[in-house]
Amino acid sequence: MDCLALRYSEVMIIHGIGTGALKGEVHELLKHLKFVENYKLDNFNSGVTIVKLKKVDK
Repeated sequence: MDCLALRYSEVMIIHGIGTGALKGEVHELLKHLKFVENYKLDNFNSGVTIVKLKKVDK
């Protein structure tokens, strides 16, 4: 992912609110990615997930 190459520490995924199906799929995927430290819904917008990335050593 480009965000890892650019050494971002955090990214936002905008999935919208809708029925919650897309949010559920995004969260299910994030659970299994080894470079994701944690994730949570944004405090101000439940259609956005904030993802904290693990530090990657070169």
